[in-house]
Amino acid sequence: RQLRGCIARADAVIVPSVNTKNDLMEILSISKEKIHVVSPPVPAMFVPEGSEGEDQWPKMKYGLERPFILFVGTLEPRKNIPSLIRAFELLREQLPDEQELDLVLAGKKGWLFEDILKTIGTSPQREKIVYLDYVPDAELPALYRQSEFLVYPSLYEGYGFPVVEAMACGTPVITSNTSSMKEVADGAAILVDPADTEGLAGAMLELLVQRSKRETLTRLGLERAQRYSAAITAENVLQLYEDLVP
Repeated sequence: RQLRGCIARADAVIVPSVNTKNDLMEILSISKEKIHVVSPPVPAMFVPEGSEGEDQWPKMKYGLERPFILFVGTLEPRKNIPSLIRAFELLREQLPDEQELDLVLAGKKGWLFEDILKTIGTSPQREKIVYLDYVPDAELPALYRQSEFLVYPSLYEGYGFPVVEAMACGTPVITSNTSSMKEVADGAAILVDPADTEGLAGAMLELLVQRSKRETLTRLGLERAQRYSAAITAENVLQLYEDLVP
């Protein structure tokens, strides 16, 4: 009720994606003319190169000695983490036992997180699944840079910050072909059906064995991340205010 009242009084509504704009139009019956898409900027700390000290954080603070695949996000059902774990199990079955590779989950506990922790604890690959809990923002760039790639198979996002953050760090990305993630990452990441566990495992295997594919996604991701600068966001918001003022 409060949201409807705020929107009714507002001269304009800013949303982070076309997907969110479409949701507002459908759910709250807002006219499309009132809704303006302005993508949030990626913070300046997310860059492809950090200091030597920063990039030692994953190893020194979290003990991440082995190569790892990374997930960043709150532990909650929407993030589809049990499917990611099952896909990781399928991936490990296709790798030699001696090949070192962990799955690292970074994010605070959200609602209904208990089942996710249970899935981790009962996984046959639980010794290779590392849950870091909340990681301070300042330490995330090093995690992205030191990972093999980011896997973000969320069921729904209004934007998908980890996808853009990873791309800005030069980290290849696998993400869902749904909601705003397709809008943000299409053409610069591997997109998968988040319900297709085997497809997700196949995408991870593809990136592991194809260095050229990882290099291509790194280049495309860095180019895509340039769209999400603070200057561009500020210019778009300023232009909106100028359009609203008579």
